[in-house]
Amino acid sequence: MTHAASPRQLRAAEQDRRLWLAIAASVLFHGLLLMLHFTFPDASQVMRERALDIILVNAKSARKPHDAQALAQANLDGGGNVDDNRRAKTPLPPTQRQTEGNDVQQMQRRVQELESAQQKLLTQAKSLRHVASDTTQSEQPAPVPSVSGFDLAETARAMARLEGEIAKTADEYSKKPRKKFVGARTEEYALAAYLDAWKQKIERIGTLNYPEEARGKLYGA
Repeated sequence: MTHAASPRQLRAAEQDRRLWLAIAASVLFHGLLLMLHFTFPDASQVMRERALDIILVNAKSARKPHDAQALAQANLDGGGNVDDNRRAKTPLPPTQRQTEGNDVQQMQRRVQELESAQQKLLTQAKSLRHVASDTTQSEQPAPVPSVSGFDLAETARAMARLEGEIAKTADEYSKKPRKKFVGARTEEYALAAYLDAWKQKIERIGTLNYPEEARGKLYGA
């Protein structure tokens, strides 16, 4: 003869069932957590793989260069009119900031002045060569007895060589691509301006606090 379960036994069985379900869910949840691994990228390793100098530039370009040579406060697709891989540098201390665009305008004016001087030199070389050639072909005696026809011929040949070298240089310069910015290709780096400002601050404080009696003295052999 079977006896029906009492309400107390039914409640105890229900509590046991809920407890085992909670234990199983907890074990499953913690097992999933142990299977997951979170790792952060090694920033030092990334910087070691691509170590670039931090510099400041006085211009910027709209697009980021593909193969940046340094980090700066702005993107700059630099270049130049020379075959060697050079970077514009200055040994002078930092100066006050100028209005944006003044450096580019001054560079353009300087290029125009150099081109004008080059053309003027080429014209003078041509005129001197013509004068020397006309003098050697003239039947009249030379006004200066010490100058012989051989000397005039040598002068004419020298002028011709000079004219050829100037023309060759001007032609090679004209064939090179014209670019407004002469310098390295840089990639924008937010801390570049901050690092340079911090360096200038340290130099300024060190100069102000340097002993007056120690300034201007040279040490060493």
